[in-house]
Amino acid sequence: ERKKFNLLENDILVIRSNGSLGLVGRSALVKPRDTEHLFAGYLIRLRPIKSLVSSAYLQLSLETYDVRKQIHRLAKSSSGQNNINAKEICRLEVPYYSLEEQNRIVQEYRDLFSSRIFRTERSLETGEKNSHYLRQSILKQAFLGQLLPKLDHLS
Repeated sequence: ERKKFNLLENDILVIRSNGSLGLVGRSALVKPRDTEHLFAGYLIRLRPIKSLVSSAYLQLSLETYDVRKQIHRLAKSSSGQNNINAKEICRLEVPYYSLEEQNRIVQEYRDLFSSRIFRTERSLETGEKNSHYLRQSILKQAFLGQLLPKLDHLS
């Protein structure tokens, strides 16, 4: 059974069954650290032919709007569980490009994603600094009694 359920680097795991239609068909690329594990029965393992398709490209393609729409159309619901099988996954229409072009698309995606993460991290750092200064200013005003309106007219 170990051979039947083993994982290799760059295999793709696809969620076969879930109560949430939004999760059915979601995928992940197997990393080297995951190869000591076996995959569960609610997953489908894809092992692309390396000379024809990049695993990273196929995995990205499975997450695109057009392919997700196909998955939603093909998924069947039974007893509150949404399911898709391996034959239906194999029938999905995924744009095909040369291996070189697939690798370029993956690299551009990773560059864009890294850039967005970097910008988001910088924005969070700036926000954290600003909130620190704002907190210090509020505390200073509180200790100086400047947060409450003056009640001179009551004297």
